[in-house]
Amino acid sequence: MKGFTDALRMELEKEGAPLAVTLVRPAAIDTMFAVHARNYMDKEPALPPPVYAPEVVADAILYCAEHPKRDAYAGGASKMIAAGSKLMPALFDRYMNASMFKQQKSSRPRAPNRRDALYKPDPSTELRQRQGMPQNVHERSLYTNTSLRSSPLMTALVGGGALLAAFSVSRRLSR
Repeated sequence: MKGFTDALRMELEKEGAPLAVTLVRPAAIDTMFAVHARNYMDKEPALPPPVYAPEVVADAILYCAEHPKRDAYAGGASKMIAAGSKLMPALFDRYMNASMFKQQKSSRPRAPNRRDALYKPDPSTELRQRQGMPQNVHERSLYTNTSLRSSPLMTALVGGGALLAAFSVSRRLSR
């Protein structure tokens, strides 16, 4: 998506088109995605925490429609993943390999007659905005709000504080 978005942006700039293109990068969002997706796993799918409300993404999209930006991160976890993969790619790949595959599977076995919406909508599934995740859903993202509306320095301070908090929590949990 990043390559496509960058290429589209450059083509539009070359043509002088009066359009701006923003890549909005969401973290895990409490939508019906996992319910409607085709599942080839032995377990039902799950979204890795932290999970954010759909309004976090909607707010980022609306803000960028009025205030063009190159990239926007919906949820602080999205920015941490992007930063980790850019700053320490090999180490971050190992971390993601060790943690993300497990987090994308729930403890429930795959339903035997599970329906999906891969080729057409599933008429038996009600249309809802949210899946209703069993874990805590973050209704707001301080990082997203700050990165969209504040200076880069304030964004760096909020991001740094979040990293320190995450590090201290992980150290406490590992003891």
